[in-house]
Amino acid sequence: WYPLIEIQKLVGVQALFETIFNFVHFDVQQAFIFDKETSPLPIHILGRDGFERTNFTLAANFSLDALSSQIQLSLQCDTKDLGLEQIKSIGDAYERALVELASEPHGGYQQGGHPQGMPLQWNEHVLRADPSGVTVSPVGARQGLRNALGEQHVAPRTRIEKALAAIWQDLLNLKQVSITDNFFELGGHSLLAVQLLNRMNKEFGSWLKAHGRPALSLTILFQVPTIEQAAALLEETVRSEEPYALVIQGTAQAQGIRAMTGASPCVLIQPVRGAYSRKELSPFFCVHPSPGVVSCFLDLAKHLRHDRPFYGIQAPGLDNDEALFSCIEEMAAFYIDELLAIQPNGPYLLGGHSFGGYVAFEMAQQLRARGASVALLALLDCYPRELDTSATSLHARSDTTSTGMIKDYVRPIKVLVETLSRYWSTKIAISDDDLCRLQPDEQLVYLLERLKAVQVVPDDTDIAQVCRLVQVSEAHESALQKYRLRPYAGQITLFRSEDTEADALSWTPFSAAPVEVHTISGDHILMLVEPYVQSLAMQLQRCMDKLDN
Repeated sequence: WYPLIEIQKLVGVQALFETIFNFVHFDVQQAFIFDKETSPLPIHILGRDGFERTNFTLAANFSLDALSSQIQLSLQCDTKDLGLEQIKSIGDAYERALVELASEPHGGYQQGGHPQGMPLQWNEHVLRADPSGVTVSPVGARQGLRNALGEQHVAPRTRIEKALAAIWQDLLNLKQVSITDNFFELGGHSLLAVQLLNRMNKEFGSWLKAHGRPALSLTILFQVPTIEQAAALLEETVRSEEPYALVIQGTAQAQGIRAMTGASPCVLIQPVRGAYSRKELSPFFCVHPSPGVVSCFLDLAKHLRHDRPFYGIQAPGLDNDEALFSCIEEMAAFYIDELLAIQPNGPYLLGGHSFGGYVAFEMAQQLRARGASVALLALLDCYPRELDTSATSLHARSDTTSTGMIKDYVRPIKVLVETLSRYWSTKIAISDDDLCRLQPDEQLVYLLERLKAVQVVPDDTDIAQVCRLVQVSEAHESALQKYRLRPYAGQITLFRSEDTEADALSWTPFSAAPVEVHTISGDHILMLVEPYVQSLAMQLQRCMDKLDN
């Protein structure tokens, strides 16, 4: 049974030739097994907004994620012609079709026996198709694959676990969660992680403060992504005088411990998990972009195979008064020292997005100068640039005092807001006129209010933290202006966004070997955002696999 007629009625067309329906019936390694009598619906719906546009009233696309072996369905629609309820109904029709196909005795999926193998994942995108900017809000997510994977549901037991479970269910729109579920595998993404952090600090902040403990941070959330781990951390930390990092030392990898206390910029975003824990592959270290934060790598790490650790290198000074680096060479040397504490011997796998690509490039230079082996230098949409000393340059420091202190935040705030708006897929309402009328300190208050209004920063973020965020970003841009590229004795691997106007061959004069170029869906920012990040993850994974082989 195929929902062609039903979809035709919902769309409102009068003739079949107005509807295109193309279903490719393919076998996913003959490992998908579905028994509708004994198993719940093995479909995992992830609520996400997307950015694809279509001139059709409705376009539905199936794809197979080669890394996770999951079938995905994305819906793209013209919201002028279809309402939210119609879109939901169409999605339900496709769901019923997929269930029928999965349960067909001769459909290529039914292998008999007990449920096992891989889940069918419906990655539900109600995608922006109308240039007017109308975007249907994400419907949410529900879990239906645990039994299909042969895993046991573990219900929350303690007061803390129950409180955390309630927060998860609300944020992810799930009826139930297991305390062993991973937040990010259930559909949690970067923005939801910030919202989860807000809810956790609201729920437990007073309790932690009463015991002299600081609020939770995103860095910690990366380390304890399950309810069981997070609850254990909360319960143990109030009984201990040790920092959070030392409390979770038994469950987190030792390499990630120093990052938890702020002693290291290396944040373990994705540890080795599951059956891969017996492997010992070199970690991948990815350097932060200009704002200094590494939460932008969360979705990328999630889509890579979990057989090697993924570290995001975060800029020091975001949460404290550490001195900011004035040049990329010093920054790279500092990051190398911290990297060596985690991985004393090569080969090293380095990467960086935008500004982080220059830092990774310099790290590779210095590591090779020390006699170390650099197996991969992955530059994510990063290109050589000429030193620009013009007064009108975006990065010219014409707005600083003689002591180097920023006296006007208008320009850095505008650059930061544009980046955050596009990364979080949300509009941050900033008025140029309002900014220009305010004093510098008032500009920061104005920015903080706007960021909190759209929940892209934790609720307990203060002015000092926002000031540091702006200053870190500005310091990085200033350091970049002074950096001069030198020829690199190894190979450069460039991951180039398809929308960039930069020349992919511009790295050729700086690479001893031919530059390996991969074109990625999306633009400079969106290549790190769903669904485009899946293209980046797939091609980056292939590069790593070639090294392992």
